[in-house]
Amino acid sequence: VSAFRKEHGLEGRRLPFVAIPSALNLLDADTDVEPLIVAIQAAAEQMDAPLRLIVIDTLSRAMAGGNENAPDDMGALVRSADRIREATGANLLFIHHSGKDVAKGARGHSILRAAVDTEIEISRDTDTKLATIRVTKQRELDTSGELHFGLKSVELGRNQRNKPVTSCIVQPVSTTEINKSKLNGKELAAYMALQDLIRGAGTEPPNTITFPAVKVVSTTEWREFLKDTRVTSQDNSDSERSQWARIWKSLTEEGVIGHYDGFVWLS
Repeated sequence: VSAFRKEHGLEGRRLPFVAIPSALNLLDADTDVEPLIVAIQAAAEQMDAPLRLIVIDTLSRAMAGGNENAPDDMGALVRSADRIREATGANLLFIHHSGKDVAKGARGHSILRAAVDTEIEISRDTDTKLATIRVTKQRELDTSGELHFGLKSVELGRNQRNKPVTSCIVQPVSTTEINKSKLNGKELAAYMALQDLIRGAGTEPPNTITFPAVKVVSTTEWREFLKDTRVTSQDNSDSERSQWARIWKSLTEEGVIGHYDGFVWLS
């Protein structure tokens, strides 16, 4: 929360967010369900804002030692969730984890997936460190499309040893940035060279609806620039032609460049 405030210039501002750092037992309806509802309602009054979302982190810990694979235990958790949702009028979101086989989805008894209206899967690429959000279940609505994000470190201050104290915030990332992060070697160098070339010598595209509203350079100009900057071989050898073909194919397939009628641009 402090990192979010600092990054967005909201220091001193009150955010419509309340954290309740407490262990939960939602397996037994007589233990924590009603006290949690009271605490949530009190937090909503404190915020003086409509209550939209309740996040419970994590589902497993909220089961207080119950068996995720047992229908009785998972059924009890679902009933508690329904009670909280009905009493507060808010959406209830559980953070949960997949099993060892990620392709099989969330851990636990199938009662859970049958009960949820929306299931959102978040996966992280170990190489790029970027995450992808996919809707894997949604009642009566489309589940196509993806969103991507990364984490940005924000320094909050210094500790007693003058070491930085940091936290992180979520930053949306475009599909183009995701694809660009997969580039390496000559492909990445060629992409960066195209950026430099367009920045210094880019022109408006020909007056046709076929081109997007971006600056372009000729494909020949870019190819020669790659030779001049030693991204590819400097002569018209088989090596240069092979390097150019691989660069062209890779950047086109990754969707980070667009091209038409002898011109190329950044997508």
